[in-house]
Amino acid sequence: MDSNTQSTTNFIPQRDLRSSTSSTITIQTPVSNTNKNLHHVNASSKSTTTSPTLNRKIVKPILRRNPIVNNHPVNQNETDQLLNCSIETVDETHEVKRTTTATKCDIFNYFTRQPDGSFKCILCKNSNKVFSKMNETSDTNLRSHLGKMHQMIEFLYPSQKNQIQPKSKLISIDEKKKLDEAAIEAIVQDSLPFNHFQKSGMKIFLSVIKYGYQGPNRKTVRKRLGILYQQRRAFITKQLSSVLHISLTTDVWKSPNNEFFICLTCHFLTSSYVNESFILSFRRFDDKHTGQKFRSFIDNELRKMNLKLKVSSITTDGGSDIKSATLGTTFGMRLSCASHNLNLVVKNALWLFNKTKSKKFKSSSNTTDSKQTDSDDDDDDEAISVDDNEEVHEDVSDDDYDSDISDQHDFSKDDSTSDILSDENASDISDNDEVEDDDEDLSPLNGSKQRQNDKQTTIGITANPSDLSLIVYNLLQRVRRLVRFIRKSSVLYRYIRNQIRLKNIEIVRSAHEQNLKPVKLSNAVLDFRIRWNTTYTMISRFIALSSIITDITVLPSIEIGLKKKQYEKLQQLSFSRFDWSILAALKNVLFPFYRATTLLSGSKYPTLSIAYSVSTGLKNFLTKSKDDQPLENSLKQLLLAKFSYYFEQEISWDQKRATLIAAFLDPTSYQYLTDEDIGESERTLLSEFDVIQSFDRLQIDTSVTTTMSMSTSTPLGHQRTQNSTTPQEKLTLGEFFRMCEMPSASNVTTNSIKKQLSFKEELCHYMSTAGSSSKFSEYWCQHEMLLPQLSQFVKKYNCIPATSVPSESAFSIAGYLQRKARSSLSSTALRYSMVLRE
Repeated sequence: MDSNTQSTTNFIPQRDLRSSTSSTITIQTPVSNTNKNLHHVNASSKSTTTSPTLNRKIVKPILRRNPIVNNHPVNQNETDQLLNCSIETVDETHEVKRTTTATKCDIFNYFTRQPDGSFKCILCKNSNKVFSKMNETSDTNLRSHLGKMHQMIEFLYPSQKNQIQPKSKLISIDEKKKLDEAAIEAIVQDSLPFNHFQKSGMKIFLSVIKYGYQGPNRKTVRKRLGILYQQRRAFITKQLSSVLHISLTTDVWKSPNNEFFICLTCHFLTSSYVNESFILSFRRFDDKHTGQKFRSFIDNELRKMNLKLKVSSITTDGGSDIKSATLGTTFGMRLSCASHNLNLVVKNALWLFNKTKSKKFKSSSNTTDSKQTDSDDDDDDEAISVDDNEEVHEDVSDDDYDSDISDQHDFSKDDSTSDILSDENASDISDNDEVEDDDEDLSPLNGSKQRQNDKQTTIGITANPSDLSLIVYNLLQRVRRLVRFIRKSSVLYRYIRNQIRLKNIEIVRSAHEQNLKPVKLSNAVLDFRIRWNTTYTMISRFIALSSIITDITVLPSIEIGLKKKQYEKLQQLSFSRFDWSILAALKNVLFPFYRATTLLSGSKYPTLSIAYSVSTGLKNFLTKSKDDQPLENSLKQLLLAKFSYYFEQEISWDQKRATLIAAFLDPTSYQYLTDEDIGESERTLLSEFDVIQSFDRLQIDTSVTTTMSMSTSTPLGHQRTQNSTTPQEKLTLGEFFRMCEMPSASNVTTNSIKKQLSFKEELCHYMSTAGSSSKFSEYWCQHEMLLPQLSQFVKKYNCIPATSVPSESAFSIAGYLQRKARSSLSSTALRYSMVLRE
């Protein structure tokens, strides 16, 4: 043994070894004659580690910086010499050897010390990863980083080299990148968990379709979402840079995790006159909910994307905070959501959920008057707000909003309806047949007294239609009470399900014999205060099940298997003939509102122009009465009073003017305008054109228009939606007008004029040719070159959404994204997913 090498032997007890073989490990370290005492001091401080090659523990010296030996400090050079000694592996003679020539000083050349003592790699350009200051004494992590991340194998210990043995590549890097991008796109579009492709079943599936491929893990997806989000924002900014006029919608939402989010959407017309929309922002809002705070947030988002000067309007609901934020001209003219207003008309006029004022009128015998409560008749109170979500306890399954039953109307062509027998939420059904109900006791009357009372009630309603609101309120309360009773009793629920199944078999057989499409029955559902049209759906299904309801309430069969108390309860909830007649009248008068809301909730076609047609049609429907339908006439009077309030008094003059112009510039709705409306629109456009001309604000990019018209390539979004008003939508609008007893539209065609026209001549030419096409985008793509000045008004007014449905729809998607299975989704990840999901 060399004279400069001292041999030390340390015996390790058998219980400290993982191996069953007891051995003595000899460690040789270079020790100078002057440092023998130093080695003696440090030999008493040794740690053990397990060797991956010999499966035994190795004694490693623990060295301290600047140790004290014999009361004399050791100089720094001697200490560095000890630190740079590599003793990682053990050979067959149990001797530790030097295994790498790279010293710790060489390692530190690739790292910079941070102010807090940590280390950061200078080779990692776009990384925030730092290593703790503990790596100053042990450089294992630093070596591992250089070897694994930068392929500097010479810095690794042999054990580290074994860990990064290159694996045989079964799939190329480019192919894996392509598959990962497709997987992340599927996660975003289908709202899948971030670790979806790392689950055991999905791994098996991926190994079958592409052997060797493993999907992206959760961290990869989260990191990639941030990059895609920035790219999406840059894409939106670039797309909107060439747009002259945009419109906004905004609303606030409370998530299931009790976090508030604000959504801001943007709408515009593309070069092919197709409605396009983007989610500009979907952020958590932790600040106080005041108009000033909301205004500052919207203004800041618009400034970041250079859109402040392009905003022509903003559409919101009637919430006091968001309404205060958008008043004035900061974001153009403010429009009130038409769908919200329709909902307010129905709820406040018919007392669907609350009584708006005291009534002394007694309803039919089976209708019990509850305590009178006063509620404020204000649109802020009735508008859909984020707090309403916490007050609703009636559960309705997802398909409750997708199916409808009517004896007179077939909704099979409607995308929002379905004739499939739906399954109710099983959680609402209890196996306990003892159904407790705190509702007050209702005593049925005999038949003669009931008919007499019904006749008196009908006379009273005809004399004073306002008394009908209380009857409707109490009747709907009893309908909801019976539906809850059915859903709570498992025995009764199964009996009704079986009766529905038998009736559907008969319906299908009868429809097949008559070559008609069957309209199947569905289960009874409850309505939601904050969901539009759910009361109409509840009434429609309830009427469709009238025969079953009558059987179980008037003379319930013993076959049901209920207890005596339950039979008595069902008999108390029976409905008279007068009750059914009121429900039928309600269904008939609510159906046009149901169709109107469906028309206004579109996002791929102009809705502001349709809003004018819908308003005109509904007013015409409510003003017409029939002598043989006294109940419907009384309901129409109640609805007309509220309709006039919300659509005439509460709507601003700017909104009425913009709605009329949009209807005038849309060939679909132009056909239904009166001569007075056309004259008013023409005067308004001429006046606005003169003002714009005087201030030189009208900008017509003729070169861009010519290029877009002559080009044969497909513009942005044109391939996805060929036209903004499809034939099916035109047919639906025509059906709506026939339902409201409006006169049919007439098509007028004239020869086109190929010369440069003045603005007034453009108006005249448009009015003479508007009836030649029923498609909004088709007409303006063909006439844009001939009517360049008028087309600028089209892009300004017809991109305005009539409702805040885009924001409401975004909240529905966000609620699904943050469902129970993904409750830990962060607000940042939710924002990324919402912006990328379009």
